[in-house]
This record gives sequence, C-alpha cells and structure tokens, in this order.
Amino acid sequence: GGAAAGNGPSPRPGGAPRPAWPGDHGAAPRDPAGADAPQGSTGGAAGDMLAPSPEVRPLRIHSEKDLARELETAAADLRAGSAGDWLQRQAALRRIQAIVLGGGAEVGGDSAGLLAGLRGLREPLNAQLADLRSQIVRETCVTLSLLASALGEAFESYADFYLPPLLRLTGMTVAVMSTSAQLCARALVCKTRPTRAVPKLATAAADRSASVRAHALEYLDLLATTLAPPASGERGPLDRHADAALNAVRAALRDGHAEVRALARSTYWSLEAHMPERCRQLQGSLDAQTTRLLQEERPAPGGARPGDAPHPPRAGAGEQRPRAMSAPRRAVYGAAGTASAGTC
Repeated sequence: GGAAAGNGPSPRPGGAPRPAWPGDHGAAPRDPAGADAPQGSTGGAAGDMLAPSPEVRPLRIHSEKDLARELETAAADLRAGSAGDWLQRQAALRRIQAIVLGGGAEVGGDSAGLLAGLRGLREPLNAQLADLRSQIVRETCVTLSLLASALGEAFESYADFYLPPLLRLTGMTVAVMSTSAQLCARALVCKTRPTRAVPKLATAAADRSASVRAHALEYLDLLATTLAPPASGERGPLDRHADAALNAVRAALRDGHAEVRALARSTYWSLEAHMPERCRQLQGSLDAQTTRLLQEERPAPGGARPGDAPHPPRAGAGEQRPRAMSAPRRAVYGAAGTASAGTC
C-alpha cells in the first residue's frame, strides 16, 4: 500500500467564489495563517470540492493491532503539535485520511477497530477545528468527511459532536474555513443522518450570525429530506425532537434576513412529511402573510418529497429573492472522496 502524504504543498484548484451569505461583508480578510504557510497550501478556494490532497494515497493496514497503533500515533501527534509545528499536525491528519482511503473501516472484517481508535482522536480532532490556520481546518474537515463516508451511521455520535463547531466555522469570513466547514457538515448529515443533532441545529438556528442561522436550517432541511417519512400513524425518527425543530422553524419564519426566512419555509415542508399534524398546528398559529408565503411554496401533489432531488428554497411572491438563492447549496460526499453540490 502507498504511504500517506508528506508535508509538501498541495495544489490549489480553481473555483468559483462562494455564494454570498447573510452577514458577509465583502472580500474575506487575509488568512492569518497565510504568512508562513507554504505556497498553495491553503488547500482549495471557496467553492471547490472538499477532497484530500493529491499527495494522500491509500494506506492499507492489515491488522487491528497496527490500526490501533497508527491511530494512537496520529492522536499523539495532533496533541503534541497543537502549540508547535503545524506541519506535524497536517501530516497526522493526512495519515488518517490515507488509512480511511486504504480501507481502514474494514480492518478485521468490520468497522469496530476504526471506531475504537477514533475514541482517542475525538478531542484532538476537535482542537484542530479551532485552529487559526485555514489549512489545518480544511484538512480536519476532509478527515471528518472521509470518516463519515466510510462509517455511515456508525459515525453519528461523532457527527453530533462535531456539528456545533462546524456550524460556528460556517460564519467565518475566511472563505477556505467557512466553505470547508459547510461541505463537511453536509457530508456528516448526508452520511450519518444524525437525528440526535436536531436540538443543536435548532440552537444554532437562533445564533447571532445570520450565516450560521441559515446553515443550521439548511442542514435541518437536508436531514429531513434524507430520512424516509414514517408510515401513517407511526412515530418517525424526528418525532423525538419535534418541539426543538418546529420552534426553530417558527422563529426563523420571522427572521430579519430574507434568506433565513426562505430556508425556514423549505424546512417546514420537509418536516411536514414527517409530522404533518404538528406542522399544521404550527401553520395555524402564523400570521396571514407568513401563511400565504408558505402556501405559495407548498410542494405539488406527487412532487418532490424527502429523498428526491432538492430544489433551492425560493422567495415567495411577496419577498425579493435573496442573493444566494440562485442554486442549491446541498452537497454529497461520494465514494470517490469528494463533496460537491447535489443531493445525499
């Protein structure tokens, strides 16, 4: 098997500027890490796909003992390097990526070995998301996305743990950080379907940052479209957190930003497939203008339902279309190891 990537610079693919979000203020400030990072190492312009560096090659591990040793070493390097050499931490993150790409989730015949090793990486990876260097944040997002893709719903508890710091990063004005966090959060929702994270998404939907509020609603909408609605008369996976989800939507329908309101309407109809009676009660408590806008966006009978290809939330006839509404913002993390706009 090939070795994990080294410490050299990674190419920076071109990409379209990231769409404007509520709270953006023109051009992003200079990355504080840029002064001493190798040329090109910022790892991808806003809007490109969240993919491992070309230097990362699959690394095949043949025993659970070797896998445990590799992950322990990576955790130690992430902890030891937190206040020192960032290249050491980058190498550790890329080593984890290489292990996952090399089939680390199948060592020993199942994912138990990788899941056991991740317990020691939980906090070290979280610390990297708080790093001021955009390259480290991006490499961490790539690592988490790969793990979610490889482990699926077995990674749900980790998705629940990492979504709050990722949501905070979506409000950053450093485009590499915010875009990486957006793509990573989408990958976690698509691959793990973390219903336990609904209360945290609901809390983030009330954040001071309009960008964070918008992304929290986007991921709640995406989660609802990813899950199959329950059969008539049965409890669904979202029922446990219905109060949190619907209270967040209620508040967002009155948000001061048009995009947040539009996302709230889209989320309402995604949730309506799961809890129609609760949603009807919510709609009955709304003012006439909000109810009219909701009804304008009601899915047609036999139209798109959860699990179908999504459409971007649209402004009602009484609202101006927000700037960032021109295309869907959802993403998918596929087997090839890239995240891009699309459905789960």
